[in-house]
Amino acid sequence: MSAVANTCKSVLLVDDGSFDNFVSQSIMEQFQFAKNIAIETTGKRAMDLLRTCSYQSVPDLILLDINMPIMGGGQFVEAFKSQTDRIKNKCKIVILSASFHSPEIDQLSKDDCVLGAIIKPLGLDSLKRVKELLSA
Repeated sequence: MSAVANTCKSVLLVDDGSFDNFVSQSIMEQFQFAKNIAIETTGKRAMDLLRTCSYQSVPDLILLDINMPIMGGGQFVEAFKSQTDRIKNKCKIVILSASFHSPEIDQLSKDDCVLGAIIKPLGLDSLKRVKELLSA
């Protein structure tokens, strides 16, 4: 069994890139990272989902792309701050990015609800890093 198996019960992947989503979902399934994986292609749709889902269906983890149309990662994090403390305590955010060298990532990483950032596309090493971030 993989070192990252069963890290999360549920993950919400928020990324507008269909290829990146395919790769990320495949990697998470291959290494049994989470039991449930949901995908939204805009921050707005992901926020709408959070606002309407029951507490039991709130994901443990949101893997959030920065650059998306309609509502980007930064706007999503700002909107996430208005969620109840119960939801914010249950659900953690890890930023997905093609590069670590971004002022926006630096700024978002300082936010309490953001655990850190990883490079996409996902691979075993990045899943291990997410597991470390969740355990810290």
